[in-house]
Amino acid sequence: MPIDTTKAIHDIKDLAEIPFNWRDYIWHIVFGVLTIILILAGIYIYRRYGKKGKPEIFIAKPNVPAHEVALAALKS
Repeated sequence: MPIDTTKAIHDIKDLAEIPFNWRDYIWHIVFGVLTIILILAGIYIYRRYGKKGKPEIFIAKPNVPAHEVALAALKS
């Protein structure tokens, strides 16, 4: 195919305008909103119920003087 170099260079086609349609993006928006709601619900549940944890159990030691404990250990 012979090339004519005397003519100006031009694009093959013009740029196409694609119309904006909300239906194309609705699932992305719904997914994003649901993700944010789930994250906020998880934070709320964690702060409400998760922080308390298990109660600590302290075992009270009897108030026995040290010299009585030592004497009891020597006798046994």
